[in-house]
Amino acid sequence: MGLPIKSCKVKIIDGEICAKGSNIMLGYYHDETMTKEVLENGWFRTGDLGYIDQDGFLYITGRKKNLIILCNGENISSEELEERIQEIELVNEVLVYAESENIVAEIFGEDEEGIRESIRKMNQELPA
Repeated sequence: MGLPIKSCKVKIIDGEICAKGSNIMLGYYHDETMTKEVLENGWFRTGDLGYIDQDGFLYITGRKKNLIILCNGENISSEELEERIQEIELVNEVLVYAESENIVAEIFGEDEEGIRESIRKMNQELPA
């Protein structure tokens, strides 16, 4: 994203990008519950995941709501898996989500058997 604007303070709390400043909302209009969910001690929890490097540059790596949290507590980024699957030439579109205790990928493309073989190879490289 680049450097945060001067009128805005930015910090990372538990991997989530949080912002504070005169340009940040004070809350949701007439919705105290939603306001409490996104504001913490004056910091707006954006829902975006990211980090700030040693030079102060802000990087967005995904969305908090898109995280798949496994029963063992491990966090899986659906966006990261989607990007990796999208690198397969035969894939046109992909959507990764959790279903019960499984991670599911709906893949749309040209050659079903070619995609299956590419996914088998990819699964051998990924953690169980």
